[in-house]
Amino acid sequence: MPRSLRSGNIYASPLPPPPRAIRPPAQNAIRNRDYELIGSMNIPMGLSRKKVSECHLEFLDIGPKDPEWYKDPERKNHCIFRLTFLHPLEDDTPYAPIGTRGVLLDLEGVDQQQDSCTAELIMSTFGYEGPHQRSMRVVKLRMGGERTVGDAVRIIRDTGLMPCRFDTPNEHLFGCRDFVSQLIYQLSRNKFLRLPADANTTIYDSFNYRYDMDDDPAIGYVPTPVGYAIFRASYQYTAINGINYHGTREFPWTSFSLCHWIEC
Repeated sequence: MPRSLRSGNIYASPLPPPPRAIRPPAQNAIRNRDYELIGSMNIPMGLSRKKVSECHLEFLDIGPKDPEWYKDPERKNHCIFRLTFLHPLEDDTPYAPIGTRGVLLDLEGVDQQQDSCTAELIMSTFGYEGPHQRSMRVVKLRMGGERTVGDAVRIIRDTGLMPCRFDTPNEHLFGCRDFVSQLIYQLSRNKFLRLPADANTTIYDSFNYRYDMDDDPAIGYVPTPVGYAIFRASYQYTAINGINYHGTREFPWTSFSLCHWIEC
């Protein structure tokens, strides 16, 4: 409406601004989601704020070493890190579906070349309860207090664990267990985890073995010592007393930012 001033002049009031356009809501996830933790490692805010109640180290069976013999007792392993939410999701959200119970941290190889492979860290949501269906060994890790998924991501970023590169001359060699052992060390060092005094034997010793099958199902999986890791000399890793891979340590490469390779 018009406004009158003391001078008697009358001015028309400015038109109100147009209403903001309605932003369509983000589409809810109906299946588990994968997030690549690269660069600034941004993940959805809702996922970042989820409180974590439990963490587990898991060694998975990803098949026989001999692809022609599916009952081959010598198995290929893969190492992952599991974070379980304090409360599962009660609704579908843009970042994860209803019933999501936590996230997995999984180092995957991409961009395969003749003798090396670039690795990327994938955060995947999951909805099952308990260990992975292919799990051969599970180690529960004590939490260091109230922590969130975002706290773990910040530690990964701030400690330089990524980017990661490893050398792999054949399909039986991979860098996942070396990466996860460094991840656990850094999470403990930064108070995300609170490892026991005997962590060298109860936790880190698990990395010294590959887990194979036994003919007797009652015996389950049999540990077999793994070969020594080969780290690139420029990779800033921390030697962990409880991890004692057999063999001789070598530093044959000097290019930047390779993680390492080991027999999984």
